[in-house]
Amino acid sequence: MRYNSGINKIFLVGQITTEPSLHKGKINEYQFTLVTREIHDKQGEKVEHLEYHQIQLPVTTIPQGVDLQKELFVYLEGKIHTRAWTDEQGIKRYDTKIMGIQINSLF
Repeated sequence: MRYNSGINKIFLVGQITTEPSLHKGKINEYQFTLVTREIHDKQGEKVEHLEYHQIQLPVTTIPQGVDLQKELFVYLEGKIHTRAWTDEQGIKRYDTKIMGIQINSLF
């Protein structure tokens, strides 16, 4: 019997910061950067934190009428995918992307 040891699910609300580019392969997908913004109160001062996420989104998951473009605010559901690799100097590196499952335009 197999046991599921966890759930890999992410929900993001943010703005597309790069023009989505279509990459054709086994699965045609769009790749773009999404930025999320958080405001923290640090000793009475408002501090903004921006987080940039690399998104891969299959073409088939985009709803009819949603035109992916730079500066569009979206709600995205997906999962985190991390790939490990070794660079030319033998140092282990990591690349983390969000594999999109569903997207909707907010404005």
